[in-house]
Amino acid sequence: MNLTGMHCDDRRLLLRQATADNHRSVEDAAGDTATEAGYRHYIAGLFAFRAPVEAALRACAWPQALGPWRPLLISEPLMLDLADLEQARPEIDPAPRVSNNISDLLGLLYVLEGSSLGARVIFRQVRELGYHDNFGARHLSAQTGATQNWKAFLTLLKHAPGFDLDRAVRAANATFLGAANAFRRARAVRA
Repeated sequence: MNLTGMHCDDRRLLLRQATADNHRSVEDAAGDTATEAGYRHYIAGLFAFRAPVEAALRACAWPQALGPWRPLLISEPLMLDLADLEQARPEIDPAPRVSNNISDLLGLLYVLEGSSLGARVIFRQVRELGYHDNFGARHLSAQTGATQNWKAFLTLLKHAPGFDLDRAVRAANATFLGAANAFRRARAVRA
């Protein structure tokens, strides 16, 4: 379905509706981040998911339509957070192939950039555990401090030429699925 003329809010709403089940599966797999054990599981799973995806994004031929904007990459602060918690880096899968088709890329980025919204809630929770922007929660600090990146992403979504909702939904759902699987694997290793 080609939605070139649709507004950003429409595209965002349609993406959110079409990916809601897989989004919930990520939240379920991530678990309770308000506890020490839950946060440790979360951070291991998030690193296992984000590190290979971000490596693939770094190597991706970036579509001209996205201009100079780039997603917020958090795998480096996540490595520091893992070290703060004295956790070994979890095993990660090889970097996935990231398409430079704009709809595919926007679907994947919808998941990555949208995670900054949930990071606000988690950051408040883990502050109660003693973690902060210089210890154990650097990645959350980076995400919560990058609200302009989300807004810029929504602008790109609004103006993306030749936007194909079906492709974006498939890419977003595959990304959500990859995240849920990484969280489940991290839980299995830690159990």
